[in-house]
Amino acid sequence: MPITPQNLIGRRTSDLITTLHPDAETKIRSNYITSKIDLWKDRPDFMTETITAHLLTCPSCQQQYAARIRISNNNGLSPLDHELNSSTEYCWHDSQCNECRKAEQNRNRVAAFRQRNKKPKVQIQCEHCGQAFNPQRSTAKFCSTKCRVAAKRAKDNAVTNR
Repeated sequence: MPITPQNLIGRRTSDLITTLHPDAETKIRSNYITSKIDLWKDRPDFMTETITAHLLTCPSCQQQYAARIRISNNNGLSPLDHELNSSTEYCWHDSQCNECRKAEQNRNRVAAFRQRNKKPKVQIQCEHCGQAFNPQRSTAKFCSTKCRVAAKRAKDNAVTNR
């Protein structure tokens, strides 16, 4: 998979480092990571791509993540030759890392699903005493343990008296 800002931004630092090119010269600082790749192996510093990831701390998990990615291409001898050099910058518009954002979205989806599929509680009558009650389970037949035990004893007595 090619390295693009879309698959780097929002990633935690550990994931970011493993995603970067293995042949790149990577420098890790407290608030940014720089990765420089020589695209032309025979002439170093002639054609390079520099990826700079500015890091922020996620308020949820307290880990650092890439909040801003800047990719600079130097395709000439002089860094002042603007026709041959380009730079692209992408910003993450969320206050959390990608993993925490996905986890929060998943929790919201599950809560919405449960709310949509929530069945209204229906009162039923106890098979022993006839009292109306709200069952905890869909298979409930008795309003309490006392009624369940009393119904079982009554059934057993009816069988033994035959």
